[in-house]
Formats: sequence, structure tokens, C-alpha cells
Amino acid sequence: MTQNPLFDEMQVHPKRSLGHVSAALEAIATAAPAGVLMLTLVQQESYYSALSERYERLAQAGATVIIGYSGEAPKADGVHHVDLERDGQLSMSWAVTVLGPDFGAYLTAEDLVTFDPRESSLEPGREFAAAWGFDRIKAAEVTGFYLQRMESELPEGVVKQVRSQISQSTSESPSPAEAALAASNVVTLDRVISLETNLARAIQELDLEAQAASQDPLTQLLNRRGFDRWSGSNEPSGATLPSVGLILIDLDDFKAVNDQMGHLVGDQLLQQIAQALRDETRPSDIVCRWGGDEFLVACPGTETEKLAEVAERLVKAISAINVDGMSVNASAGLHVGTLSELGILEADRALYGAKLLGGGSVVSASDLPN
Repeated sequence: MTQNPLFDEMQVHPKRSLGHVSAALEAIATAAPAGVLMLTLVQQESYYSALSERYERLAQAGATVIIGYSGEAPKADGVHHVDLERDGQLSMSWAVTVLGPDFGAYLTAEDLVTFDPRESSLEPGREFAAAWGFDRIKAAEVTGFYLQRMESELPEGVVKQVRSQISQSTSESPSPAEAALAASNVVTLDRVISLETNLARAIQELDLEAQAASQDPLTQLLNRRGFDRWSGSNEPSGATLPSVGLILIDLDDFKAVNDQMGHLVGDQLLQQIAQALRDETRPSDIVCRWGGDEFLVACPGTETEKLAEVAERLVKAISAINVDGMSVNASAGLHVGTLSELGILEADRALYGAKLLGGGSVVSASDLPN
């Protein structure tokens, strides 16, 4: 790691937090008077592509803008680009400095190539050793640190201009009012970052809890609660809903499997049946473990004749499964209509009719007497 002048002050932060700091510093530069200096390192071209237009507008407004990254991203007009070695030390750095005669702000960070396990995905959880603040003298120090390592790649006139800006920024010590404002800015931004991070993690945890509560742990299918969420059971009465084909499946004599072979074989059989139901249905169909050995399949926009074909295919696929010499047949009841509790009761009535036929049968509610 580079001997960064702020190394002793650095703390580990996920990329999510540093993104807020970087955005705040860019906003400061955008609102600053013409003549502000902005120096940025963004590691690689894929990160720069999203910033190029913004930095070009800054340069057009009169700012001196220096950007360093590795790769071949399009150059922005008026921006001074520094090509970093892809495996060089600066390509591991993330920095943003904003400098004027009487104000300054900085972010300096080193990629640790580690990941915060509390984050739900890799990119926002990437970890950096970082320091940041609104101290004008420190901002000038950080700017000088990076300038020294990039000046061979910059025009001589630009280097002189940056050194002049650093000299102006450090010519006078911060007043008590400026120091107090800088400290206040740090506290405010810290609180915003903390609030956003906690909110993002709370949302992640709620999503995970909701998913767990809606999913059958054995088969990974939706459970009844998950089906209710999918079906919009809380829709106001009278809402117009599309026609849905329902297939309610019950395994014939499944209890005998558990009694003869134990629950481990029974669980394996249920898992393989769940996978077969997934394989034999469309991505738009919903497969749910409705009860112990009952499954519900919802097929939006499927009419009775086609639904019967699907049900026959599912019953056949179930009967072909064998675990340690054990297999089961299945019966299915069908109903086509508006998705509702009444529709599920009609599918259940049809299933009862299939069971009366001795199992291994498919019966549609439309074929039963009212």
C-alpha cells in the first residue's frame, strides 16, 4: 500500500459509504466559483464512464479538472486525463480533492481487495482504507501527494497551475469559523452516511425475512404465505383480475413412504417432485407447496383444455420419480377462472373427485356437477 500521508487516520469503509462522500465533494465542486481545482482517481475506465459528462461540464465552467484511471474510456473535453498503469499503485487508489483559495475537501482511499460481509452484493461492499474531510490544509496536502505521483503525465502548465493553487490554499491557516464549519460538515455527512447504510441494511434484512417467511425450506418453493403475496390476496374486492388455471396436486399414499422408509427418503422424494414441477412448467407459472404432500400450480392465461394437458404431464413426471425404490402417484384437481379463494376451493373439490377415482387421475371442476 502507498505511504499515504493520511494512512494513520484511515478507517475501513465499504464502497457504499464512500460513494456518498464522493458525490458530496463533486456537488461542492459544481457549486464552487470558477477556478476551483478538482483532482480525482477512479481506478478504472468503467467507473469513469459514468462521470465523464459531469467532469466535462465542470471544466467548461472554468474548473481545472484532473482525472486518473486505467483503461481506454473516452476522453472528456477540457479534462486533463492521466493514464494509470493497470497494476500500478495509483490504480488501487480512490481519491477526490476539491481546492479553492479559501475552502477545500478531500477523500483519499486505498482498495483493500476485501468485502464487507454485511452487504448483499459485491460491488457496494468492496472495502477501502479511507479518510475524508473538509479541512482546506489537509485537502491541499492530499492534492499535492497525488500530483507528485502524476505530474510526469501532465502538461507543465497544468502542474504549475495546480502547485499555485496549493500554495494559495495553504497561505493562511483556517479561521476558527472555517474550522468549525469543516467539523460540522464532517458530522453532518457522517450522520447521513450512517442513516443511509442502516436503512439499506434494514431493507436487506426485511427482504431476506420476507423471502424466508414466504418460502418452504425443504423444497424452496413458495409456501401458502408466499402464494398469497404473489396472488395479491389483499387486492380490494371488485378488482379485475386475469383468468388463472389452478392445478391442485396431492400425492397418493405418500404416508406409506414415510412409514416404510423414514422421513429422510420422504423429504428427498418431495424435493425431487418440487424440481420436476419446476422443470415441467413455464417460467411464468407459480409452483407452491400447499401443504405436507400437496402442491398448487398457478398457470396464468391457461384455459381448461391446455391446463388438463399440463396436469397430465405433471402427474406423469411425479410417477416417474424414484428414491431408494420408492415412488408415488399423484392426483390433480383443476379450475380455471379468476384467482380467488373460491377458485382454490373449486380446485380442491375437483381433487377430491380425482381421489374418489382411485388416485393417479386428473379431474376438472368444470366436469363436476354443481
